[in-house]
Amino acid sequence: EIKKIIPEMELKLKFQKEPQNAQIYQTFDGLKTLYNEIIEILAHEKEDFIGFTLGEEEYKYSGAEHFFREYDVKRRALKIKLKLIGSEDQKDFMKKLVSSDRNITLRYLPYQMPTGLIIFADKVAILTWQEIPTAFVIQSKKIAENYKLFFLAMWKMAKS
Repeated sequence: EIKKIIPEMELKLKFQKEPQNAQIYQTFDGLKTLYNEIIEILAHEKEDFIGFTLGEEEYKYSGAEHFFREYDVKRRALKIKLKLIGSEDQKDFMKKLVSSDRNITLRYLPYQMPTGLIIFADKVAILTWQEIPTAFVIQSKKIAENYKLFFLAMWKMAKS
């Protein structure tokens, strides 16, 4: 009887050990904090930066272009590769934006994602670029794994 209970208890403990929470980042300073955390995690985990972009919309707000240039300098220094999926109508804009960076690979789908999305380690960040940039970050190994699988499926369907 006890031999049956112990594996069940160990399984429950395993699931309890995996943290699950959510966090909100607001303003450019908040997103700067988030992107710095992403860089640290990706450098430590030796992972690529993967996600879906909103493309031109991200650059409409003052400070956004400077924000991304600053971030890209840090990302390049750590040799973190970037894989992004955008919509086909963003192709010309995105190619001009990243043409000089060999560590960025872009692919395109015929439709646009409703928000920006970044998948890293056990986290998923959902971003909205408005007057007050906001990111909702979900920490859950299972959710992050599912979004990675979704990204990879979309990556296979997307075109260069």
